[in-house]
Amino acid sequence: MTAFTLNNNPIWSNSSEPSTSRVIACSKCPLELGKQLPFCPLITSYALSNPINLIYCTRTVHEMEKTLAELKLLYDYQVRHLGPSTPLRAVGLSSRKNLCINPAVVSAENRDSVDAGCRKLTASWVRDLAIENPNIPTCSFFENFEKAGLEEILPLGVYTMQDLRAFG
Repeated sequence: MTAFTLNNNPIWSNSSEPSTSRVIACSKCPLELGKQLPFCPLITSYALSNPINLIYCTRTVHEMEKTLAELKLLYDYQVRHLGPSTPLRAVGLSSRKNLCINPAVVSAENRDSVDAGCRKLTASWVRDLAIENPNIPTCSFFENFEKAGLEEILPLGVYTMQDLRAFG
């Protein structure tokens, strides 16, 4: 039995048969109606038995942080009652100005300066030159992230931008 459909295609189903269709659902809601409150429990409950990848877009950083804060409360509740293996990893993505952790770059006055400072340290041609000449500055945070690669996976949980900066 199909639970929800979009254009007569199943979005998800409670059938035991694996779904072979790949459906993307998109919903547009008016601003400031508290849509994250019913949406977060619905999706996280569904994801407990059906692992999914979800992209939830917001118009502003404030809306994203508010949604992540609600989702974090819900996730903490699920972990307390269902155990620590609740399969959820949620992050908020934003501009370099909001997520940069390099003190030399993030201290710039505005977003354009942060972007330019970041590019000066992380551009592929700068990194190639730095291999030959260690006096050329690069971003140690970016280089360490590249070296860690996929071995350094973000643990399960909900991460606001502040949490991501603290995580490094």
